[in-house]
Amino acid sequence: MKKIFLGLLALSITLLPTTTIASTCKVPPIKGKDYAEARKILINNHWKPVKTIILDEDGDSPNLSGNGRIYWPKGFYEVENCSGSGLAVCTFIFKDKNNNKLRVVTAGEEFPEENIQASVHSYKCNPKNK
Repeated sequence: MKKIFLGLLALSITLLPTTTIASTCKVPPIKGKDYAEARKILINNHWKPVKTIILDEDGDSPNLSGNGRIYWPKGFYEVENCSGSGLAVCTFIFKDKNNNKLRVVTAGEEFPEENIQASVHSYKCNPKNK
């Protein structure tokens, strides 16, 4: 009887559906790419930028520091936060059709006049059901 029970238990565990971040959050390879390129790749793979900044009293400009002052005029309204010093880290928010949330982190200074761009340092996807 014990062998039957253990066999059924093993079979039921094997047949349980598994959910992993990889199967619910399909993020294309963007690490190391400059943010403008990574953004295009994400949008082409059905990730939608999410506007997260609250505008100032005038309603036309956010209170951003560092690279945020460069990203906002480019229309990168998904910028969540930017540090004004150190590694010049910025975070950006996207959502997919399943409402999974993707946070992209860049590092490095932006100097457009010298063709220097920050690049994607990391990203993390939080599945809707997690």
